Amino acid sequence: MNMQNIQNASTQETQESKKRHKKSSTQETQESKKKPKKGPKGSKTGEGKGRQPKPAGLKADGTPRKKFDRFDGVPEEEVEKMLLPDRLTHNLDIVIIGINPGLFAAYKGHHYAGPGNHFWKVLSLSGLVNEPLGSDDDIILNNYGIGLTTIVARTTRGSADLTKKEIKEGAEILNEKLKFYRPRIAVFNGKGIYEVYSGKKKFMFGKQPEKIDGTDVSIWVMPSSSARCAQLPRAADKVPFYAALKKFRDFLKGDLKELDDTEITFSNVILNNFSLKKVKVEATEYDPEAEVEATEYDPEAEDSTVNNLTFGDMQESEEPFPFLTTK
Repeated sequence: MNMQNIQNASTQETQESKKRHKKSSTQETQESKKKPKKGPKGSKTGEGKGRQPKPAGLKADGTPRKKFDRFDGVPEEEVEKMLLPDRLTHNLDIVIIGINPGLFAAYKGHHYAGPGNHFWKVLSLSGLVNEPLGSDDDIILNNYGIGLTTIVARTTRGSADLTKKEIKEGAEILNEKLKFYRPRIAVFNGKGIYEVYSGKKKFMFGKQPEKIDGTDVSIWVMPSSSARCAQLPRAADKVPFYAALKKFRDFLKGDLKELDDTEITFSNVILNNFSLKKVKVEATEYDPEAEVEATEYDPEAEDSTVNNLTFGDMQESEEPFPFLTTK
């Protein structure tokens, strides 16, 4: 066989090989299209991408999930009928005002009973009380000159379940309570609570310029003690506001001779979406062992230091409080 024949044979074999390869490849492609794609481990083939959801009430391994019983078998509808008693008396220094009782607090019969609420921890860290207290101790809080109440008495799952009518009527009842008991300071536990009470959108945390109508009761606005307070998620973040309240209380009682307004009005740091980068709290008044530093905020904002437990300009956010939009 000469060279020309070898080349021709090689060319013919190559062409036939290509044809066979092309035919084989085409068949594989067609078969591949017919076969369903194998999904991720744990999912059924041919039923979409990703892991298939487990039926509700089951763990990842398919076993039944244990239902968490918050109220020891008491139906939620029954808990909603429970009332949370005020802790009020005459000659109080401070009355802390919430919006209305939550389910857990009403069921337990004690204010701020939720395990995620920072109220009781911050109360002692700030020096407003001189010993650690818990929600079960709300019945003795009057001994420290502190009382507890709410704007609306009805228990609900959340504040969004309240109506405007309830809030308006509750505010009127609150005014009557404050006129009757005459504490030195009415403290609204959360900017949204004071917003619905006063109808104001722009105000600072701390001491307010006005007083409760017809009384000499001073008004103080506090960040919410809830752990769900996005701007101040830790107990330590809230301590300066309570420590400043303690100074104001001591000043009104005559235990503190001088007090500058900058120590009790938070008027430098803007709270519009909370553009605070760093808050450095000198913890000497409530924790001699530690200096607390909070850094979970806007990295673009200017640094701001809390000196002697005071802030600067805190202006309210325009974000509406949930129950302002209810029926």
